[in-house]
Amino acid sequence: MTVGTLTKRAVALAGGTLLALSPLTAQAATPTQPEPQPQPTLAAKGASLVDDASGNTLSAKDADTVRPIASTAKIMAASVVLDTTGVDLERQVPVQQAP
Repeated sequence: MTVGTLTKRAVALAGGTLLALSPLTAQAATPTQPEPQPQPTLAAKGASLVDDASGNTLSAKDADTVRPIASTAKIMAASVVLDTTGVDLERQVPVQQAP
């Protein structure tokens, strides 16, 4: 038996002893495969994800179906407000119903 083989066996034995004494060490020392990440589910009836820089569609679900734009208008209004500097989001603005 060579010194290299003896050293490898001694390290393996020492490692095995350490692993038996500490479950945390065993968990940290044991090589594991990364767990696969669950794929996100999309509950919306339709969606489209576009790369802003290239304009390429990255993902789509029924993207060609015509839909009302109400939600899109709400998102765009919120985006404009949040992108505008100096806006006081805590300020209340009274709105009166037209006669």
